[in-house]
Amino acid sequence: MCAPNDYNGNPRRLYMGFFRDGENVKTCAWDEGYSGHHAVPEPYRGAAYEAVRREISASDYRRYLKVFGQ
Repeated sequence: MCAPNDYNGNPRRLYMGFFRDGENVKTCAWDEGYSGHHAVPEPYRGAAYEAVRREISASDYRRYLKVFGQ
């Protein structure tokens, strides 16, 4: 998920993960910062590397991190 850079030029990107646990789905978000796909836990890095880019707004970026951030 890619939002426009902040006022200082810092990236606002995150990885979203969706995990099924029986009937429930758990959603997680990891702020990429300057770490790239290494921002996500080791077991999910391959999927993060292959992730599809989606453009989002800055407000969505903040909301996803607040609600789903790890």
